[in-house]
Amino acid sequence: MDSFKYWHDRAQRAAAATYNSQEKRTAAYLAAYRDVYDDLEKETAALYAKLNRNGKLSLSELYKYDRYKTYMKQVEGICDRLAKGEVAFADKSFSKLYQDVFKATVKIGGLEFDRIPLKTMERILQHPWSGENYSERIWANRDHLVRNARQTVIRGVVKGDSITNMTNELRSHVEGSAFNARRLIRTESMHFINQGQLDGYKRLGIDEVTILVAEDERTCDECMANDGRVVKMDEAELLLPVHPLCRCTFVPFV
Repeated sequence: MDSFKYWHDRAQRAAAATYNSQEKRTAAYLAAYRDVYDDLEKETAALYAKLNRNGKLSLSELYKYDRYKTYMKQVEGICDRLAKGEVAFADKSFSKLYQDVFKATVKIGGLEFDRIPLKTMERILQHPWSGENYSERIWANRDHLVRNARQTVIRGVVKGDSITNMTNELRSHVEGSAFNARRLIRTESMHFINQGQLDGYKRLGIDEVTILVAEDERTCDECMANDGRVVKMDEAELLLPVHPLCRCTFVPFV
């Protein structure tokens, strides 16, 4: 077996196994979004039950006695708990991803895994490789969900929507937020897989890497344009992921 095929097969298997493990953890975590919808539905139904007149809400009733302000504080609290839990999940998951891939990579090259110092790990996790780090993106997703909930209630009151229409719209917003969370976690997961590989290659004294594309029915033209491209190690850190949900990886250039 030639050197390229050796690295290709071993690196791909290690990256795929790590990614698939992360997918299982992510699927389990995203159940939190169902709980968020249940809580938002409960709070919205309670608000509606208190204020409806002849099956409708009125703006005047909504703004009496700080009812709307109290409702929005409850909505923000629900979304805050979600975001805090997601950041904690991401911190733990991405740290494990990076260390597992780093360990597998240096092992392929015949070296033993060195424990990553805590400060080094924190620096890797917080590095804003795409302009913002994942924690900032999680909180931005939280803010978007709060704005949508606010608009749903106000718009529903103005239009005279039923509680069913309001909660259906809230469900749509929560599902959209869950989709954004899954996309963020998948994209960041590939970033930490790739970073773990690159740092492992550096430890092995490798200077150049080849971009390897996951070739299947989901492969895009943007990624295919990079397939087989050879780059220096310092340039490689800025290249992948190419786009959200990108699955491209690196193998040593040999």
